Amino acid sequence: MRHRSLAQGITVFVAVAMPLFVSLVGLALDAGHLYAVHTDLQAVADAAARAGAAQLDTTGGGALRSESGNPPQLDPAAAEAAATAYAVYQGVEPVSVVADVQQVAVQVGQTVWPPDGADGLPTCLAHKLALDRGAPRGPPAGGCHHR
Repeated sequence: MRHRSLAQGITVFVAVAMPLFVSLVGLALDAGHLYAVHTDLQAVADAAARAGAAQLDTTGGGALRSESGNPPQLDPAAAEAAATAYAVYQGVEPVSVVADVQQVAVQVGQTVWPPDGADGLPTCLAHKLALDRGAPRGPPAGGCHHR
């Protein structure tokens, strides 16, 4: 009789612990995926900012070498276009690309949830990873809207 109650106790424990264990494994896999996407987006944001920063203004007053009173300057329109083109080429969404004569600020994003074909879910469940290079940190503009 005692052996049977011990076996039943173990069965109840496994029945309760197994869903918790599977949930923890799922959370670990999701966190690993988000970390990998975060790393990829960081690399794309860095490279897009570098692509934009390579667009020096060589017309008129633009100098390629630093001279007193005439430092090298970026061509803001070309810098924004180059950074945007690079981000699109890499398959991410250029959320914000802003350039002036001294710097390029790039923010890229990628929807990692819900998976393709999951229509009907509120868009606030769509987690946007946004990474900035040269811009203040923060979530992309928009907010939570239902489809």
